[in-house]
Amino acid sequence: MKKAIVFVMFLLLGCSATIETATPTPPPFDLADGFTSVLLPHEFRGPTQFFVDNDTLWIAQLNGGEGAAEGQVLQIDLASGEETAVLENIDKPTGIALLDDAIWVATRDELLRAPLNDLEAVEIVLTGLPNNGRSNGTLTVTPSGTLLYEVSGRRSDPESGRLYEYDPATGESRILATGLKNAYAHTFDANGRLWMTEIADGSLEGVTYPGEINLLVEGADFGWPTCYGQELTGTDCDGTRAAVKVLPENSTPTGIAISPFTADTLFVTLWLTGEVIEVPLSFVGDNARGGERPFIQNMENPQHLFTHPDGSLWVSEFATGKIWIIRQQLP
Repeated sequence: MKKAIVFVMFLLLGCSATIETATPTPPPFDLADGFTSVLLPHEFRGPTQFFVDNDTLWIAQLNGGEGAAEGQVLQIDLASGEETAVLENIDKPTGIALLDDAIWVATRDELLRAPLNDLEAVEIVLTGLPNNGRSNGTLTVTPSGTLLYEVSGRRSDPESGRLYEYDPATGESRILATGLKNAYAHTFDANGRLWMTEIADGSLEGVTYPGEINLLVEGADFGWPTCYGQELTGTDCDGTRAAVKVLPENSTPTGIAISPFTADTLFVTLWLTGEVIEVPLSFVGDNARGGERPFIQNMENPQHLFTHPDGSLWVSEFATGKIWIIRQQLP
């Protein structure tokens, strides 16, 4: 399915050049001083994860209600505006990645692979993955060319609440970390360190679990469902790895990215509170501590973050279906 879109800012000029020179768009949200925003001239339906490869935007979207199984993967030529739905009728596609000349998609309980030279030849790589009844999270390609995926936690399922690494060369998965209610989003920094968010729900001894930012050490147990936080609060915290930062209850951190503007800093989206926060990091041993500065406020369900090679930060809004491109103002 294809349709032509008139890209007012990108018309016939190519993506990179026009993003650089596009007139800033006054945003309907509050953006930190010293930054400008440009609105990508397209709207999606419940966008989840996306990435840009050269001048092509790949994006997964629910395309309907959460339980409708009408999800899509879209391919958009940013220079011409041409849009193609390459995969349709997917059950909650929350993750998408490009690896080994194929598009990989994380659904509610499956991992799919579609080769670029024949996107209709979809392969079910993994099926029957544990989940919390809603969805699993995003996909992340590792520096070594493997794929990270998570299976969200259910107290009744001891095989859930884990982060896995899948090797497409061998077809095997291995456990990287446990004790994660929902390690939804992940990102690698330039030093190969893996940072991830954890979406928590439910409570422990009458206290609602907070969200977390975590730094991976392979084999770590992050505590769920008996322990949480920086100070390791809970009924059984033996062997638990402490969080880098505790996030507000019910904030739902769905996106994480390395800042293209400031060293040793993360950006994290808080879906329910409508914020993108800046998290400066300080390192302690093999772990870190995170601060917090407001960066964007009053967004409508900020979902995913993508650090573009051109030095911009791309932010999607789930509720509006918009993608905003954030740049630092030149002095």
